[in-house]
Amino acid sequence: MSRPPYRRQHLFLMNCYPVCSVRFDGFIPVCQTVWIGNNIYLQTGVIMLIGLLAKTAILITEFAIERRRKGMGIVESAYSAAQARLRPILMTVLTMIFGMLPLMFASGAGANGNSSLGTGVVGGMAIGTLALLFVVPVFYIAFEFLQEKIRKPMEVEADLQVLQEQEKSANERENHK
Repeated sequence: MSRPPYRRQHLFLMNCYPVCSVRFDGFIPVCQTVWIGNNIYLQTGVIMLIGLLAKTAILITEFAIERRRKGMGIVESAYSAAQARLRPILMTVLTMIFGMLPLMFASGAGANGNSSLGTGVVGGMAIGTLALLFVVPVFYIAFEFLQEKIRKPMEVEADLQVLQEQEKSANERENHK
């Protein structure tokens, strides 16, 4: 009985979250630029950012694991996952950013709280997503390589889409030589 694929990614994802949501997050530099202090509204926005960025990392990882199980190489599956999930990720991020812009430029009663929340989330989503798109595939490659040194990868018969993506990748590599 094999374990579900999501069990394999705990260590990997635990290392991605701090890198993408805390170290590279844009809420601190953006808020310091516009002179917003660290308050409860900003901290609420950070919790929301961690959740959204974690969801994005899980989506990329699940897609890469699925591709890897169907026979793609480690780097190829990470690249394919990032490429395939780019559009949905950008749609989610842009929706969140455009939704927070009115809060960011709020005026009137409660404007300090609204602008703190909006500024932190807009900056954090913009910078955190850019970092996530580059950091998650790199971490996936490193941890999947280490994982396969210890245990053989799970394999499932490849479907037509995976075979077409493998052929496309091989053609791209030949054209770049």
